[in-house]
Amino acid sequence: MKQFTISIVNWNVCGYLEKCLESIYKYSQGIDLEVIVVDNASVDEIKRTSVTALRITRQ
Repeated sequence: MKQFTISIVNWNVCGYLEKCLESIYKYSQGIDLEVIVVDNASVDEIKRTSVTALRITRQ
């Protein structure tokens, strides 16, 4: 089991999402966590990548 789970709901804020994920990984070194990103029918850049649900885990 992970120490932490971070869930992010995203809608049309691809730029903010990218910065948010970068920050999470920059400042969480050595922490056993998972990040779950759920896109809520965005029409911005994340939609163009066909990503509707993203689960990133790191140990």
